[in-house]
Amino acid sequence: NIRWGLIIVGAFGSYTLGANNIGNVMGVFVPSSPFENLKIAGIFDISAVEQLFLLGAIAIAVGVFTYSKQVMMTV
Repeated sequence: NIRWGLIIVGAFGSYTLGANNIGNVMGVFVPSSPFENLKIAGIFDISAVEQLFLLGAIAIAVGVFTYSKQVMMTV
């Protein structure tokens, strides 16, 4: 039970830190975003800010798959 509790708490802690830091890290780039608004088939309209935060989310996902075990073992 303690092991599962630690895994769950670690997962929630990781989510909380990641969700908080995505705004802190990517938010400073909003005024100078290199992206332009993107329209796909006239259906989807993806703003430059949404593209910027999508890039940040992809970077977090790559970090989860590459470094998550070492981080969890350190914590």
